[in-house]
Amino acid sequence: MSVNDLILVTGASGQLGRKVVRRLIELGYPVRAHFRSLEKAARWCPREATPVLGDLTEPGWLPAALKGCDYVIHCAAKVSLRPADLEPMRQINVGGTQAVIEACKQNGIKRLVHVSSVAALGASEDGRPIDETAPFNLAGYGIPYFETKHESERLALEANGGYLEVVVVEPSIIIAPPDREVSVEEWAKMPKRIPAYFDFGLNVVEAADVVNGIILALQKGIAGQRYILAGENIGPERAFELADKYLGMKRPFFKIPRWGLYLLGLFSEIAYTGKGKKPRLNRSIARLAKLKFYYSSAKANRELGWIATPLENTIERIVAKIPHEFNRNIRER
Repeated sequence: MSVNDLILVTGASGQLGRKVVRRLIELGYPVRAHFRSLEKAARWCPREATPVLGDLTEPGWLPAALKGCDYVIHCAAKVSLRPADLEPMRQINVGGTQAVIEACKQNGIKRLVHVSSVAALGASEDGRPIDETAPFNLAGYGIPYFETKHESERLALEANGGYLEVVVVEPSIIIAPPDREVSVEEWAKMPKRIPAYFDFGLNVVEAADVVNGIILALQKGIAGQRYILAGENIGPERAFELADKYLGMKRPFFKIPRWGLYLLGLFSEIAYTGKGKKPRLNRSIARLAKLKFYYSSAKANRELGWIATPLENTIERIVAKIPHEFNRNIRER
């Protein structure tokens, strides 16, 4: 590919999509940026990019948006862990991806980079990091995000072949330094101690690294392959160490057993019954505590030349946004 190739980025108002657009512009690529509304385009579209408007659930706009494009980076998705969001997530994550795939095939797109998630891959049952060969094991938890991302990724990989090349990237939990300095009042809301915890295992990666991985996948990813973009695997002890070192947060008082977490999910569901709202914690989420969301990015390292930023480097840049007065108070705790 060359810097004259035109690229469409879907979901350009999202936290990740808008970073992808800016990075492509910095690299000299012409970009069309997709937004759902004129208001979002006015707020988030850089002047160097061409905005296109459309709703993925009504994909009639896609042929015109793709006319003259060479590549597509599909970032658009709906993220939620709530079972009640199944239908809108199926419409956007699955139906929207299918619409993008069909439009790519009909309009001669050379390569589609589908931005998926490690949620589409699965999780570790024994605490060892998993890679792209792991079987999907997150079905049946009643969490539509996992299943719709898995389904949309399957559709993308099945579309690879003929004129269209498809490459999939699977980021873990994305973090990033804030775009602005945070006020003293905002930082003061951070608790000095979280009272309880459970035995979790997760992986976090810096947003800038994910953007870099997406572009590397566009430029040199092997067609029909998927690449995990993951940073450091973190358990409770590592999280406590980092929270104390950088935020002055004290270790929690006690650990909640799995059965206790499940009961909390049940009580939370009962408490929200009839209120028109859905609880953040429910039994489906509580059941996930038996799994570790640990991943290996060895394939992306080897085939893309992708490297994740050390987590503490990212945290240091986040902490740099703390107002000086509040930062001093943390050090004095």
